[in-house]
Amino acid sequence: LNKNSTDPKTRVELGQQLLDLIQREGVPNDANNLTLFMDVMVQWLNGTNFKVALLALEILSLSLEVSGATVSHIVLENASTIMERLGDNREQVRQDAVGLLLKLMNTPGCTPQ
Repeated sequence: LNKNSTDPKTRVELGQQLLDLIQREGVPNDANNLTLFMDVMVQWLNGTNFKVALLALEILSLSLEVSGATVSHIVLENASTIMERLGDNREQVRQDAVGLLLKLMNTPGCTPQ
């Protein structure tokens, strides 16, 4: 996460590394790393590059699958950022945002209001 950049190519490379890491080890459960992780994902979702936004949605979705109880509360706190992507020009981004929100709603211990 310390390698985060504004360059989309760098973000895509970092995103692939994050996917591999989360698949193997899950999401870090200490507060500092979890906050940093979510801050980076929010930056990516707020960016203009749709590939980076798709990757962020994929990373968050995998995070919920692998470490649902650990990350669900922090993803829920940032649900408005995900909801903003429901108005994206790209259908795939909209679909992935809906999928992530549905997954979040079905995560045990997560009670969206």
